[in-house]
Amino acid sequence: MNEMSKNSIKLLSGTTTYNIHQPRVAFVIALTLMVAGITACGSNRGAIANPTNSAADTGITTANTTTPNADAFPNQPLSPSPTRTQATNETTLTPQPLRARTNGEIVINVALPEGYHLNEEAPQHYEAIVTSGNEHLTFARGEQTIARTSKSLELPLRLPLNTRTAGKANVRVSFKVFYCRYEAGGSCRVKTLTWNLPIDVTMQEDAPHVISAQSEITL
Repeated sequence: MNEMSKNSIKLLSGTTTYNIHQPRVAFVIALTLMVAGITACGSNRGAIANPTNSAADTGITTANTTTPNADAFPNQPLSPSPTRTQATNETTLTPQPLRARTNGEIVINVALPEGYHLNEEAPQHYEAIVTSGNEHLTFARGEQTIARTSKSLELPLRLPLNTRTAGKANVRVSFKVFYCRYEAGGSCRVKTLTWNLPIDVTMQEDAPHVISAQSEITL
């Protein structure tokens, strides 16, 4: 066999070998691509099923915040212990007679719980308004509204009035009271009490010249 024939046989053999293995390689490549595609599809489906990240997934926690009651934490010092949240009570009293054309007064008293006293370190505050009938009565100097804030306020509160002609009137009094336990380090509290006082200004000479209101604070 000459050299040309040998070379032809070798070339044919190489070609035949290539043709036999090529489909297998192609099949392996195609199978690999198919598996990769299925895996990618699965990942995409998971992403679509959960398009947003929750706080648990991201590691971020959220919490609701609450704003403290401003009345429970005044700028002025109170006592060694924190003050509890404010509570408000409003009372409407039955009408009381008051002598006309005289100097009268409203007396407000508050009974504190046993073992408590007014907090001398906190500014007690009251406000009184003649809500109707100011032609029949005003406060001492003709005011329709009076207010005071002071650490030296004591109970009972005395609000001077000036009565005029006979008729019906109404006075609204609000008192914010800070009170603490007597014991060292005792807790302190704050409460706002409100009274609506209907008043019958009368010309009867035996009518009283004092209007009174009293409340009791319970724990």
